[in-house]
Amino acid sequence: MLFRSDGKIRDALGLHLPNFFTELGCETQSAKYVEDDFEKFDLLFQEVLSNSDLIVTTGGTADSQYDLVKPLLAKYKAEILIDRVRMRPGYHVIVARLTITNKATPTYFIALPGNPQSALASMAAVGVKVIDYLYGIEDKQLIKIGRAHV
Repeated sequence: MLFRSDGKIRDALGLHLPNFFTELGCETQSAKYVEDDFEKFDLLFQEVLSNSDLIVTTGGTADSQYDLVKPLLAKYKAEILIDRVRMRPGYHVIVARLTITNKATPTYFIALPGNPQSALASMAAVGVKVIDYLYGIEDKQLIKIGRAHV
């Protein structure tokens, strides 16, 4: 786990999510820790927006003054496609689409909850479907699994 120098916040997902995305066939460009500071969050967002098909963040998805995802999406006039899913864990997941002038295709944005269990549940239930959509993958066929009593 990664720790900030002040020891306040533990990054339980930063080491694992890039590998998760690689397993899904994605190329991860960067994985960076960002403080709960709107200007710093916005600068990093601007840095990756024009050359990414998908941006994924963790944390900041609820409605307190410290949750920065919705104000950031409002600044960029993002189209919010999903704002919460009725499931536990994973309720505070956000999916948005951003259209920027110097890019031919939209950039999708998945904001996962900050709690590691909630983030992984949201990624499994919602995020994988967004990535499948970006790859043009139709719903996967269910396979039949045999069960043997031993």
